Amino acid sequence: MKFKGLYAVLAVAGLMGGCVSAPIERQSAQLAFDYEADRSAKSYSETIAIVSPSFVEKSDNRQVTSVYGQQAPSTNFNQRFFAGGYADKLEDAMASGFQQLISQKGFKFVGPYRNFDEITYTDKKHTYLAIIPDIDLSFEKIAGSPSCSGKRCVEEGQVEVSGDFSFKLVEPLTQQTFMTKRISLSDLRIVKDYRSISDNPKHNPNDLVGMALTAAIQQIGQASKNQGGTEENTNVDTSDKALSDAVSEFYTVAMGRMDTYLSAEEILSFSRDVKALKEQKRY
Repeated sequence: MKFKGLYAVLAVAGLMGGCVSAPIERQSAQLAFDYEADRSAKSYSETIAIVSPSFVEKSDNRQVTSVYGQQAPSTNFNQRFFAGGYADKLEDAMASGFQQLISQKGFKFVGPYRNFDEITYTDKKHTYLAIIPDIDLSFEKIAGSPSCSGKRCVEEGQVEVSGDFSFKLVEPLTQQTFMTKRISLSDLRIVKDYRSISDNPKHNPNDLVGMALTAAIQQIGQASKNQGGTEENTNVDTSDKALSDAVSEFYTVAMGRMDTYLSAEEILSFSRDVKALKEQKRY
């Protein structure tokens, strides 16, 4: 009898508030741009010009897709990357990371410049080489079909980093390329899981049988969790956290690859040809 009374109360409460969407708890994480290059015991007189990476929003990334309706948390991850300020923060972090990386290898640097054309003639004349990154970064949403039961819809999926990351070393006056390195981001397998639980827009709040069953399940679940709130009874979206974690891991992996590819010995091996190009260049 006690449970029957409880279910009746819950059913009436559900009728009164059935049309009000429950708020979504959006879990997030701080971006962590962590990479520390080893410091070289040597220092060199050569100066490297640094061009900052730039992320360009593609027109199709402005479209927001939804599987549940307006309240759906599963929007386009590429659109979120720009709208949420991730792109600007990653650009700044990578520009600082390039400075730190070049400095730790024993070279001087100028910049970062927003693009190659911003490098002044004086800097082009007196710098040894310029490092120019080219990053085509994309966040692919991988999700199964959403599952809806009673008042809740659940989507479990992944966000995967894809695209290409390349950089080249060029002689600034002539733009002659001396080194090109390319990384396929899909090969890095940066994949983060996410889960979103939201209201079921097709749920009928006037379905007394369904409400009673839902209330019973919630009551049993509450007791089984030692009076703690359960994830199944809360609208939760962890996709922002998944995106933040993916961006952070991309930074760490990308800087590590650059550190490996940019050896001081190989950079210095171009010195004779760089000098010859600068001497031949006439204005």
